[in-house]
Amino acid sequence: VHNLAEPLTTQTDASFDGILSALALHYLADWEGPVKEFCRVLRPGGFVVLSIGHPFDDFLYYESEKYFECEAVSAEWKSFGPVVEVPTYRRSLQDSLRPFLANGFYLEDLLEPRPTPAFANVAPDYYAILNKFPAFLCLRMRKF
Repeated sequence: VHNLAEPLTTQTDASFDGILSALALHYLADWEGPVKEFCRVLRPGGFVVLSIGHPFDDFLYYESEKYFECEAVSAEWKSFGPVVEVPTYRRSLQDSLRPFLANGFYLEDLLEPRPTPAFANVAPDYYAILNKFPAFLCLRMRKF
């Protein structure tokens, strides 16, 4: 467990083969520091796999009028017990990629995941929506 807004001071240079960041980076306004730290702690050829909210979906969900600006937004989570206000940051696709591309990584793969057919039995309305446009974006970055 680590606050990604802070340097990874407990980790040595080139000490990891891979990093997994599942729906975490969008809670940070600035990705430059964490991405530099990812590069520092990865061995040459190491990878980062990350998932984020899809920029298109976030733009619509938060009813933004400023696609190209990173903006602080907030949502209410109602599905997990008491209602919780969750602050996050919405950013464009280019602002999701550039911190990696400018700091020693190249884009190896990009996936806009779709729900599995089994999900149709659990939540048919949401299944239909997620088959029309993506809610998440998964990226695999490789360190040069």
